[in-house]
Amino acid sequence: MKSRTNTGTGVWDWTEIDWKVINKQVLKLQRRIFRATKEAQLKGSGWDKVKNLMKLIINSKSALALAIQTVTVKNKGRNTPGIDGYVAIKTKEKNRLMKNWNWNEVSPTKRVYIPKSNGKKRPLGIPTIKDRIGQAIIKMAYEPVFEVSFEPNSYGFRPGRSCHDAIQEVFAGLKKGSSHHWVLDADIKGAFDNISHGFIMDKLEGLPKRSLIKKWLKCGYVDNRIFHPTNSGTPQGGIISPLLANIALDGLQEVISEKCKIDYTTRSRGKTINKKKEVDKYRFARYADDFVITSQTKENLEEIIPRVEKWLRKRGLELNREKTKIRNIIEEGFSFLGFQIQQRKTKTLRLDSKRYKKKARKMLKNLKPNAIRIPTPNAKIREEICYSCIITPDQEEVKRFLKEIRSILKNEARALNTEDVIKKLNPKIRGWLNYYRFVCSKKTFNNVRYKILSSIYRYLKRQHPKKAWKWIKRKYFKTIDKDTLNFFTISSGKRKKEEILVNAAKDVPIIRFEKVKGNSSPFDPDLKEYWKKRKTKWGKSKFAKGSKYEKVYIHQKGICPICNLPIELDDNFEVHHTIPIKGGGNSETKNLQILHSHCHKAKHKKLHQDT
Repeated sequence: MKSRTNTGTGVWDWTEIDWKVINKQVLKLQRRIFRATKEAQLKGSGWDKVKNLMKLIINSKSALALAIQTVTVKNKGRNTPGIDGYVAIKTKEKNRLMKNWNWNEVSPTKRVYIPKSNGKKRPLGIPTIKDRIGQAIIKMAYEPVFEVSFEPNSYGFRPGRSCHDAIQEVFAGLKKGSSHHWVLDADIKGAFDNISHGFIMDKLEGLPKRSLIKKWLKCGYVDNRIFHPTNSGTPQGGIISPLLANIALDGLQEVISEKCKIDYTTRSRGKTINKKKEVDKYRFARYADDFVITSQTKENLEEIIPRVEKWLRKRGLELNREKTKIRNIIEEGFSFLGFQIQQRKTKTLRLDSKRYKKKARKMLKNLKPNAIRIPTPNAKIREEICYSCIITPDQEEVKRFLKEIRSILKNEARALNTEDVIKKLNPKIRGWLNYYRFVCSKKTFNNVRYKILSSIYRYLKRQHPKKAWKWIKRKYFKTIDKDTLNFFTISSGKRKKEEILVNAAKDVPIIRFEKVKGNSSPFDPDLKEYWKKRKTKWGKSKFAKGSKYEKVYIHQKGICPICNLPIELDDNFEVHHTIPIKGGGNSETKNLQILHSHCHKAKHKKLHQDT
């Protein structure tokens, strides 16, 4: 149908939209914008072409449909209205938005407060549905332009990047052989609330719909029926806010880019030689407004603070001196994005002579620091002290997670049967394990599993106060691979399927995460193959190795059959039966599809309408 692919002004039917075509069209335009921006920066001309391509997206029906889907289907806050009280849940409401879309005057945001992990509350500014859709469209047009020039060490709220990339960047700067043993753990005072509007607008000079972005920044907010103007900051809750924050906070690399020479020793023909090598004086990783800078000495970091403060002042920001700390990574370590990062002293065995390295390799591999030295011809084995970087889950985050699990079992589980309890716990446990599976988490995972089982035991004792442990174990626990403590139940439906609680010690294996290369962007048309392989690889890690779901995912090449987009590591997914169980289907791999959660819901809605 023409209506499925048309980018003109024709009226579309929401249920007839071909999302594969829509996503392909928008991504193609974004890649054209990226390439045109890259060429314009190299040549110093050609910005008119960039602006024209941006206008194509802004006026595109495909971009509008994708923006409506993002706001009303994918977004977690899709059911949260702005000050007008309007949400678009039903299909007819989405059709109305498609039909009557126009760039109206913006509305103030609605101020709401959500609890933070430290017990305080974070203010959010919730725009109206129409403003959110407009922001989503503008973001589609603006993001490829700025992705060209964003610094490679920025990882927050950027396509194709995550917290794990930021953690791997920190690890790369602190791993064995690094001379960096001090960190500036920086905290920006109210970053999202205080960013200078003037600074942001200067960065957007000459780009389409710039005046509209200014209106969004200046629209104010309503708190408890009282209007408050906004003269600075980007509202947390707006779809375009993270992009604007990244635009404002870009450029830290230029401030701290500096080299220095350090002393090191090497051995040649049995002699120790002192040498110097040039290394980075500072390294940093930034995730949104949260960043850390590492260096060789405390004095280096004390020296850089005034330069960082000057850089922030241009953006209307300042460091929170009370929370900004310089820490010794060996003695204290530091917390970043929910991970505890520390350097530990280790001993490495070295062979002085390269000539005999191959012969002695097997011996060195098995030789421990305390073992008796085995002499080799014309060579000596020596001990070398160095520091390795160990990253583990932050213990405060572990306590917070276990507290949430205990709260569910103590309060919410009273009104649920065992099957529903397992279904409620599994996504939370698996999500937490998936976040921490890329670091040294084995010991923590074992401990978490023990604590969860203890909480489950107390829950079951409340359910059956007069029953002995043997009876409870026989009824609720199953042996899997010699492990006798797997909490399970038989589902109450016709299929009588087993529901088993995620085993924190076994079901989510620990693997090494591979950081994104340099400043690679999914919008770069020259890197299509790289991003395709990367997204498939890390999306596959969501599933247990060798499971039928992993086989289905590999068969689909990591692509959702509905929208034709990759099912990535952080995406919510569901399993779809091509032939329903009620219609005689089964749960074999041939009858299964892995879909995005929102795509699965849309699929069932369409099937229901067709019947």
